Amino acid sequence: MENQLIIMTNKEAQRYEIIKNLINKKITGVQAAKQLSLSTRQIKRLKKAVKEQGMEGIIHGNRGKESKKKIPKLIKAKIINLIERNYLDFTPAFAQEKLVENHRIKISYGSVRNIMLEEGLYKIKKRKKIRYFSQRPRKDHCGELIQFDGSYHNWLEGRASEDEQCLLLAVDDATGDITPSLDKNEGIQAVFSFWKNYLTKKGKPKAIYLDKFSTYKVNHKKCS
Repeated sequence: MENQLIIMTNKEAQRYEIIKNLINKKITGVQAAKQLSLSTRQIKRLKKAVKEQGMEGIIHGNRGKESKKKIPKLIKAKIINLIERNYLDFTPAFAQEKLVENHRIKISYGSVRNIMLEEGLYKIKKRKKIRYFSQRPRKDHCGELIQFDGSYHNWLEGRASEDEQCLLLAVDDATGDITPSLDKNEGIQAVFSFWKNYLTKKGKPKAIYLDKFSTYKVNHKKCS
């Protein structure tokens, strides 16, 4: 049997060497996928093909043939020109929508994205790192910290002369014990009256936490 001459491109030769290293267990599938910028599923298919066919498993069956999905050069040039002139700041999805809608060019989102990436018309934005904040532990003792706030709403559902009332609420951070009171607003008289009753019944707290958007910093229309 005559030896068959196999001609490979540099890219195919590199791919073959990496898959051979994978088969010989010199690298893992994840490492191979990273080196070739392929998915692990594609790596598995290549590994199987090389085991069964050797070098020929790497060579694409359609090499030398024009892909049926390939965009004609003139159409591609027209798309690039239209995007540069009209849709330079658009995302691929939006640009694809406008090409279909305004220019009757039927092209997939993936094709537009690939063209924009190749021509430097679009850059993939790096995902922002999600910052996780640990929840502050509750205080250990009752009265150590009281959270206080006021909330405006039609709490009485129209059963009062005022359309809106203010619910004043104090919550003990350690126990979750709630002390509510309903008043017309979150003004000085209402708040002082609330804390007078609170101190009389429960004593003086060590600290009081106020909302940063509290009426003590920004006046509410009801308190003016």
